[in-house]
Amino acid sequence: MLLLSDIDYIINKESLRKERDGYEQNIKSIAPYWKSVIIILILLILQANGDLALPQYTSDIIDVGIQNGGIGHSIPEKITKDEYEIAKMFMTDEEISIWESCYEQDGDIYKLTERMKKA
Repeated sequence: MLLLSDIDYIINKESLRKERDGYEQNIKSIAPYWKSVIIILILLILQANGDLALPQYTSDIIDVGIQNGGIGHSIPEKITKDEYEIAKMFMTDEEISIWESCYEQDGDIYKLTERMKKA
């Protein structure tokens, strides 16, 4: 005579076997791609580390910038001809005249004039 607990045991045993078989099937289906799975896991770990480290990097940048007095000049000392022309595309006519008075051309490089370096 089977008791209710015996029936539950048999049903649970059967469901556990099916569940285990499902896991085994999943493992077998992933097996050919084990290298990709490892790479994905490594990339996820690197991404998590980067996300967690970003606030510290930002804090360091701000702290060092404040300790060193910030940026001395917001205008570059040297700039290539292409970058010089691209920057002018975003300026008004008045800004372009100021921009052009700040630099002198030296071949394919524009250098900040001595007058602007002292300012």
